Amino acid sequence: MHSRKELNSRPALDFLEPQNFSTLFDVTGSSKLKEQYEKGLSISRESRVVGISIDGTWWAKGIDGSMTNAYEVVGYHVGTCEIIHGFLDGPAQFIVYRLVNGKIESTIVKESSR
Repeated sequence: MHSRKELNSRPALDFLEPQNFSTLFDVTGSSKLKEQYEKGLSISRESRVVGISIDGTWWAKGIDGSMTNAYEVVGYHVGTCEIIHGFLDGPAQFIVYRLVNGKIESTIVKESSR
């Protein structure tokens, strides 16, 4: 399992391949993984933008202006690679923030399909 520091230093475009963030606890075919994928897809459908913060947690800005902040760290908690897969398959824009040389940089990984 990767440390949070290692996960948060991965390039933003690594999110285009969600399996980069699978954990030892992710078991292929697990109902939890399917639930996590459906959760990510649903959140994307209900959101304008979804993203990853510099601390590795995901967040979403709803179509209605609401905000959701998760405590699940991508690549650290179970099934978060499947949440990312759902985000990528959904219509919302997907953006990743990284701390690079002391500055916050954002990368649009996927444009909105709305």
